[in-house]
Amino acid sequence: MNKFKIITLCIAFVYTIAGVFAQKDDFKIEGTVFSPYKKQAVEGAIVSVSGQPVSVKTDKDGNFSITSATNKGEISVWFPGYLTYVQPIAGKTKFRIVLVPDNKYNTAETSLLPINETANLRSKNSNIYALQKKDINLASTEVEQLLARMPGVNVIAKGGMSGEGSFFNVKGLNSFTANTAPLLVVNGIPYMPDMNESGVIGGHSKSILNSFNPRDIQNITVLKGSEATMYGSLGSNGVILIETDKAIDLDTKVEFSSQFGVDFNQSKLPVLGVSDFKSYIGNVALTEYTDMARVLELFPFLVDDQDYYYNYMYNNNTNWQNQIYSPGFSTDNVLKIKGGDAIAKYDVSIGYKNKGGQVKGTNFSKYYARLNSDVNMSRKLTFNSSLMMSYMNYKLQEQGMLTATNPLLAAMKKGPVFSPYKKDADNNSLPDFEPIHSDNSYLLETARYGDLIVNNMVSNPLALVKTLDANQQDYDIQINAGLKYAFNDYLSVNASMGLYYFFTRQNIFVPGVTNQSIMPLENYTAFNTVRSAQGTTYNTYYNVNALYSRVFDYVHSLKLSVGTQIAVNSTEYDAGSGYNTPNDFYKTLGNTVSKSRIFYGYNDKWNWMNYNASAQYSYNQQYAIGARMSLDASSSTGADAALFQAFPAVNTAIMTKNIFLKEVDFVNKLNLRAELASTGNSRFSSSLSKYYYVNKMFYKLSGLVRAGVPNTKITPELSNTFNVGADISLFNNRLDLTADFNFTKSSDLIMPVSISAAYGNEMIYDNAASTQNKGFEIGAQFTAINTKDFKWYIGGTVAANKSEITSLGGQDNMILTLSDGSAVISQLGQSMYSFYGLQVDKTNPVFSTTAQAASATSANSSGYLTTSAGTPYQAGDIHYVDQNTDGVIDDRDRVIIGDATPDLFGSVYTHLEYKGFHLTANFGYSIGNDMYNAVRRNMESMSDYSNQLASVNKRWVSEGQVTSMPKATYGDPMGNSKFSDRWIEDASFIKLKELTVSYDFKVMNGLTVYLTGENLFAITNYLGLDPETMYSYDASLRGFDYAKIPLARSFKLGFNIKL
Repeated sequence: MNKFKIITLCIAFVYTIAGVFAQKDDFKIEGTVFSPYKKQAVEGAIVSVSGQPVSVKTDKDGNFSITSATNKGEISVWFPGYLTYVQPIAGKTKFRIVLVPDNKYNTAETSLLPINETANLRSKNSNIYALQKKDINLASTEVEQLLARMPGVNVIAKGGMSGEGSFFNVKGLNSFTANTAPLLVVNGIPYMPDMNESGVIGGHSKSILNSFNPRDIQNITVLKGSEATMYGSLGSNGVILIETDKAIDLDTKVEFSSQFGVDFNQSKLPVLGVSDFKSYIGNVALTEYTDMARVLELFPFLVDDQDYYYNYMYNNNTNWQNQIYSPGFSTDNVLKIKGGDAIAKYDVSIGYKNKGGQVKGTNFSKYYARLNSDVNMSRKLTFNSSLMMSYMNYKLQEQGMLTATNPLLAAMKKGPVFSPYKKDADNNSLPDFEPIHSDNSYLLETARYGDLIVNNMVSNPLALVKTLDANQQDYDIQINAGLKYAFNDYLSVNASMGLYYFFTRQNIFVPGVTNQSIMPLENYTAFNTVRSAQGTTYNTYYNVNALYSRVFDYVHSLKLSVGTQIAVNSTEYDAGSGYNTPNDFYKTLGNTVSKSRIFYGYNDKWNWMNYNASAQYSYNQQYAIGARMSLDASSSTGADAALFQAFPAVNTAIMTKNIFLKEVDFVNKLNLRAELASTGNSRFSSSLSKYYYVNKMFYKLSGLVRAGVPNTKITPELSNTFNVGADISLFNNRLDLTADFNFTKSSDLIMPVSISAAYGNEMIYDNAASTQNKGFEIGAQFTAINTKDFKWYIGGTVAANKSEITSLGGQDNMILTLSDGSAVISQLGQSMYSFYGLQVDKTNPVFSTTAQAASATSANSSGYLTTSAGTPYQAGDIHYVDQNTDGVIDDRDRVIIGDATPDLFGSVYTHLEYKGFHLTANFGYSIGNDMYNAVRRNMESMSDYSNQLASVNKRWVSEGQVTSMPKATYGDPMGNSKFSDRWIEDASFIKLKELTVSYDFKVMNGLTVYLTGENLFAITNYLGLDPETMYSYDASLRGFDYAKIPLARSFKLGFNIKL
């Protein structure tokens, strides 16, 4: 019995001692949880710590106390309406926690990562920026509008023609030949459409994102650092990840969005009125004809006789620019249905969009449908899929410097004395359009123009918009499917495939046989013209990857992945043109004159394979380090070059707040990042996988001829980027800042290199060039007022990229000359594609007297500067700078005269919330970018009998006149309108891109009604129609104002209701 008592006492003692030591291993963690609204305590917040199965709730004062078996791991706090707060414990026992509302404006919690991964942005360790659905404006109808709000993404609207979209660029220009656009990845699948402008409809470059609807987008993430390495030779221009709405809801939910809008033209250029037009015509005509009687015969509207019989034809004051514009009405409707159960979930979206253009007869319409599904096939196996289909129809007009068929140019060049319609002798308008052909010989110069009326050789703008038929139909299908097998909570394998099919049909018919109101093309021989094309893009993608993710001992987080990707892409575009069908009712290529028919196009077949691996380690949310490696091959690589190229990357981050500033309450986050990444660009074809062909005549036999000489040693371009950045939140998360500074060296850039003519071509493409790029990007937001009912946010972005060419393969420069004589140069030590032309003397732009002209140079005895033909410049001519002082103005006097790259670009916004009321204003700006104003050059040339800009009223007309506008001379024999800095302008601007007012009603599950205005005003010194314009996706044409329709001023009224 005594033995039993002794044993019992010993056991009790052991348990007591063990309990004492066990209590020493327990840690008491306590703190207070606040809302950001005047530091109000949060009652009922759920507090959890790592390794502790039981959570606690905060009391009415926001206080909590919880016991943990370890001082490692994380503490997390959750409360409805707020983002989950997570912070490492790191030995800390007392916490002061300020929660962040989950509806905080322009704040994303989650970002997308390559290979269908996601990450929480609170601990990001590379240059990533994300935009989530809650911050997407209900009025947005174009995806490009969303990209413009992200730091470092430069978005330039291409024009105001419906469906054109925008050019966008992430890391500046770093390629001469390869694609310069960022890689688009939609739902994990690379999306690589044909980005070329139309080969048959002048100036038409459709948006590659037209098939998407912003209402279907859940998340957009831009990758610029080490994550882009996972895409190897596709990642050098950055990567934009787009995720559409997922199938995650169990309850059936119905949502309907609808908006109605109207577009107005907001920009016209001032042209000469009737009296000034007559004065100009008389001025320029006397430089071609010495016989005044002949001038009056050819230009009868100059006859100053009220009884003149033909006055009824010319007694007009037509505003041609008003004739081609009319309000364009639009609508966009989306119906979304989502739901499911524990086994299968779905998210369906169907919609219709119709956008009438501001130019009469133009329109863009779209029918589309999307279905996302997610099926749990077992506890470990899930299946997901996405299907998107759209049909798009465009009704267009030609753009660009096509004076015969671009209604914008025709409307400015057509004289105001002419009528849109025929008129009888009683001054009554007739149904037919006023023709530009005549049977009256006294109005003709038959030898040069046939039966064209000399005084009216400009297409009737109204006839263009009413009778020219330009259209395009697109069919777009995207199919994605994936499987995920989870072996356990740490290891999973994913497999996915994607298919993209796109078909386009493009046609244009320019009338002129039956309806003789449009200028004939092809040197006045094509009285009507037919051009037709069709194109097909077919892409397939396959991916398999394994992901391992686990946290050890609460503080060691490890993520490993390995995978492979394959892409097979094919694009074919076939076009043909011909002219002179029997009449304007026959609009097919088969009815054109056979000898007029030509065929052209391209065929691009491109394949890509990639192996990738990633390892990311973080310690207690304090330190992070990672490494990535891609090994990939593409069919664009030359046959004699190494097939595979390696692209490594390393990154590191320090979460300073969680280490050194744990007790500093006003600092909520301070993360410092650094990364070094290698990426490439294999998205090119230079007779490697893309073969352009044309038809040529050989002994009267027509055949298709392939152009280009392949380089069998060509390799992908290479970019090495070093980036440092910081992510900061201060003062209870009221001030948020992200900043990145980067330096990129690009080598093996592909450029044309001269070769022997024995190869049948003058050049071959080779990896000969290199550049370096320095830049920064900053995004900031300040919450000026932050109460529960009233919030006011102010924010913006600013970015800059400065590029410099460091090698051109032994050349000093590379010059690209365009058909209008304009040129851009890529020169050592300068940026790509600088404007290259003559320079006008700033102090004396026009020779005001003969004496000035006779003393312009000392290079010859006459004192006159001369043209390359030896003709001396006279009073009234432009005074070009003779750079080489040889007394001759020619191409050797060209210098760099401007650069289209902005010094700074970005956005500024403000957002107010008061209860259910919301007000948002978004501004975009660009500073320091130059623009070539080709429209002004054309409209101030004073070399023909078309109308001019009102500015030519300042032209030189008499000896001694001091002006910057030269004299009017038919044909411009002295080249006064040559490409020079006279046409290069500062196109800096700030625009009110968007102003939205909305109100949330507590109806059903939510009703929002909004009113939005877009492009409401701009502040700029640019003299063109719009300082924001881009001809196409071709980066070499950045800064060229080639007569695109200006952006419209839009107003929209819409609603979104959740049932």
